Amino acid sequence: MQQTADRTVAGQSADPVLSIRSLSVTFVGSGKPIPAVRGVDLDVFENEVLGIVGESGSGKSVTALAAAGLLPGSARIEGSIVLAGRNVVTADADDLRRMRGQDIGVVFQDPSTTLNPLLPVGRQIVEGEVAHGRLAPVAGHARAVELLREVDIADPENRARQFPFQFSGGMRQRAVIAMAMAGRPKVIIADEPTTALDVTVQAQVLALLALRQKETGAAVVLITHDLGVVAEVAHRVAVMYGGRIVETGAVRDIFAHPRHPYTAALLRSAPRIDVTGDRLDPIPGQPPTPTDMPAGCAFHPRCAVSAGRERCRTEAPPLRPVGAQIAACHFAEETTVASAGIPASARTPL
Repeated sequence: MQQTADRTVAGQSADPVLSIRSLSVTFVGSGKPIPAVRGVDLDVFENEVLGIVGESGSGKSVTALAAAGLLPGSARIEGSIVLAGRNVVTADADDLRRMRGQDIGVVFQDPSTTLNPLLPVGRQIVEGEVAHGRLAPVAGHARAVELLREVDIADPENRARQFPFQFSGGMRQRAVIAMAMAGRPKVIIADEPTTALDVTVQAQVLALLALRQKETGAAVVLITHDLGVVAEVAHRVAVMYGGRIVETGAVRDIFAHPRHPYTAALLRSAPRIDVTGDRLDPIPGQPPTPTDMPAGCAFHPRCAVSAGRERCRTEAPPLRPVGAQIAACHFAEETTVASAGIPASARTPL
């Protein structure tokens, strides 16, 4: 049932490089189980960027970490995650290690916590290739210099010998991108890769990520709360709320014709420099906590479209085709640009 009609990237293969079906993630421990992800279906194809957006706590990062096999032992995972033909959920520790070395790379939010402060940056960039036998240790420095040059770090010969504290924040994130792409993985997961950076450096890092993605043909899963970032670099977008995907489709279709009230609300609340005279329209209320999810549609307590409609309060809507998108809303046909109140100048990607 997952989205195949909205794949518009030239040169894509017919089969997804990452396929997720009925994914549920529940964190268990001494207290009440916490259902963080509830039945996610997702396909990611080579040579494309998929943006996953939503408020904090919507399940974006948990979904991505599950795909990389990086969730802690307290996570109970159900469903299927197939990466390059191999099931991540049933893989043992050795298989997961090989997958992370060959098939998937991760760019985390804060490069300061990704890099080891006690090791030279160059050594860290190539240690995965060395560990998996694809690079001889004696060739490590030359390879690190090459990778640093590819991510536009000046004087890579000397920078490869320096430590993370000698790099700026933007340079550290570039080094992490070089590390994630060193083995030419099939999938790159970028989890809020620009949050800790200023606006100018954000733009540079995003441009670099997009360039490297095009050069390698890798699939990129870009997790962010910033719709402007999605509009800048993504081909498709999946909107998450309450641990579920509530809408997915091509970026241009989503921005022009949101079909889920939550997507429309996100677009209305996003600041734009080309729209004047309008105040931001924040989404009322707060996102639900995983342990206190409302019955029916999880968004209905904050949704104007569901007002007075019993079905929204009692029946969880399935994902279904609505126009060019797939949306989980009983009344998705009513969620138009006009009814959402989105300014005309905000109806296309930034």
